[in-house]
Amino acid sequence: MSKYQVMPALSQDEYEALKADIAKRGVLIPIEVDEETGEILDGFHRLRACQELGIDPPVVARQLGSEQARIEHALVLNLLRRQVGPIAWAHGFERLAESRGVRLGRGGDRKSTDTMSVDSAAKLAAEVGVNERTARRRLKLADDLADHPDLAEQVDRGELPAKKALHMARRESSVRNDKARKAPSLTGQFDVDIRRGDFREVLSDLPDQSVKLILTDPPYGKKYLPLWDDLGVFANRVLRPDGLLVAYSGQFYLPEVITSLGKSLQWWWLCGVAHKGSGNLTPLGQPVRKVINQFKPLLVFVPQNSTGIDVVFRDLIEGAGGEKEKHNWQQPVLEAVQILETFCTEGDLVVDPFAGSGAFGEAARQIGLPFVGAETLTV
Repeated sequence: MSKYQVMPALSQDEYEALKADIAKRGVLIPIEVDEETGEILDGFHRLRACQELGIDPPVVARQLGSEQARIEHALVLNLLRRQVGPIAWAHGFERLAESRGVRLGRGGDRKSTDTMSVDSAAKLAAEVGVNERTARRRLKLADDLADHPDLAEQVDRGELPAKKALHMARRESSVRNDKARKAPSLTGQFDVDIRRGDFREVLSDLPDQSVKLILTDPPYGKKYLPLWDDLGVFANRVLRPDGLLVAYSGQFYLPEVITSLGKSLQWWWLCGVAHKGSGNLTPLGQPVRKVINQFKPLLVFVPQNSTGIDVVFRDLIEGAGGEKEKHNWQQPVLEAVQILETFCTEGDLVVDPFAGSGAFGEAARQIGLPFVGAETLTV
């Protein structure tokens, strides 16, 4: 491969399409050679097709003077004209920027003010026919997929949308991190660990970013509203970047609950559990709301450093009916099993700061997930 063949070779299908076009219409863009050395600067595939077809292609000689100038010329021509994928384009653009001495920054820091002037990057982008925003978007995509070459190749071949590739890359990275992450060091750790006391104290030893799912059902009354602030702070500390908080809530103070959690976490979604066979009138507040309550809100929040929730989930769960044998506020184990199976994979740590009768711990035990809960007799 010539040092001036600066972009990836065409696939066989792309080459055959080019060859067929040349056979039909001839060579529309001359092949460029260096006047001093005679080496090909641009048109390697066109020349090969012409040789196979027995055609003499048009040739233009360029006097560029230096090795660097020849490479830059080849890069500019390819970036301007060739239909390459965004990843290959980004690599070519980076090579051109390096040759010109234009610093682009790295990854999420590409827009940082300590790089060379924005004007330099913008002018370089304009030289190859795109705006600066497009160039930086492609560069960031290449960075984000740098550790996922298979996905990057699929994006460049047009087989995979960039957005989907990024989701898959985050998922792959999460799996890798899960395998590399050491099991959290928990006091008295075992499969189901329910601790007596205030969660703010007895769960304080949970390591930062060690929990995949907080599934909990805090008390709903007005006097308990301050607990939601502390729950948000706790969740933002212990949740992994791919983790989430799923919290049952009543409707009456729902605005206050959402506001409290939103102080520390990012809002993600509102789900609901349909009450099976419910027909009870629930009078609440002043003036009285006369409501036949037929669903329970499920609030979904993620930490501030979230990488998102990479699963598809339904936001309406069919309730499993009442289970109040152990506690008046008890939630059905079957509902919890559905939630855990949706959001967790093998080995994910589940936490419930308001464990009550331990229904969520029982659900975790049934499907083999480690669980830590906290419960106190008084709040």
